[in-house]
Amino acid sequence: MCSTHSGSVVTSKQTDELSLLHHLDNDFWQFSLELYANPEVAQYCLKLQDQHDMQVNILLYSLWLSFEGCILEPQRIKQNSQLQNWLKVIIPNIRDARKQVGENSKQDPLYKQLKASELMAEQRAQAILFQLDKEPSIHLRSNNGFTENTFLDLLEENLRLSWQAFQPTSEKNQPPEQIIELSKWMIIHCQRKIADKLNIKP
Repeated sequence: MCSTHSGSVVTSKQTDELSLLHHLDNDFWQFSLELYANPEVAQYCLKLQDQHDMQVNILLYSLWLSFEGCILEPQRIKQNSQLQNWLKVIIPNIRDARKQVGENSKQDPLYKQLKASELMAEQRAQAILFQLDKEPSIHLRSNNGFTENTFLDLLEENLRLSWQAFQPTSEKNQPPEQIIELSKWMIIHCQRKIADKLNIKP
């Protein structure tokens, strides 16, 4: 099946591809690219990933939700089988393959291809996260206003909940110290972003 527009022919496949690109290039993805470009953020995220098996995309999601005025809900993440497959199977397998190929040379064309594939897989996972139903924070639900202090409280709470989002339900381990450090870093280094979001002067 195809449709015509302005004299050109657009196939249903092309339409699906355009829809997919629009779906993938969402506000959450753009937020993640901007934030992760900061070396300190990347360092915190990778340390939590390598030392505690945390999901970088869940960390970034918890931060983005804070700016959206929403609370992270670990059960929604745990119960989404499609998301779990990307986070726990597809992305780690690509990452492991990339690391093995890169042991000899980061310039290996296969290494670069796997690195690009890993990024694409993470974008797919983030698209699923972006489409999850979002719950406004209690501060918004109760109409108490959304001040800088309530934002910072939400930021700390969402980072703590990001730890629960991949922990077995039966375990009640405390979040690692790096979670608290990342929270403090975000508070100090994102004052301009916070100010823009809340329309206040830093």
